Amino acid sequence: MANPKFSDEFKMNAIKLANNRGDRSLKDVAKELNISKSSLDAWLRNHREQLNQLSSDSRQWSAQEKLLAIAESHTLTGEELSQWCRMKGIFEHQLK
Repeated sequence: MANPKFSDEFKMNAIKLANNRGDRSLKDVAKELNISKSSLDAWLRNHREQLNQLSSDSRQWSAQEKLLAIAESHTLTGEELSQWCRMKGIFEHQLK
C-alpha cells in the first residue's frame, strides 16, 4: 500500500495544531489527525529548520513567509507569544 501524499496546507495545519497543542502530546495530535507520529515529527523538524534558516536575518524573509508568521502568531499573547517566538528562533520585536 502506498503512503498517502499530504498537501502542504494539511501539513501546515498539522504543524499549527502541534505547536498550539497545550498539554497534549504529539502522539495525541498525530492520532487526532490520523497520521503517524514520525510524519508529524518530520514535518515539525523540517518546519523548524526552514524557520531557523530564515530567522538568521529576518530581512531575507519573503512577503509570503512574513505573512505566514503573522498569521500564525496574531492571536498569541504573553507567554504563548514568547514560546512561539522561541520555537521560531526570532525575537518579538522582529515579529512586530
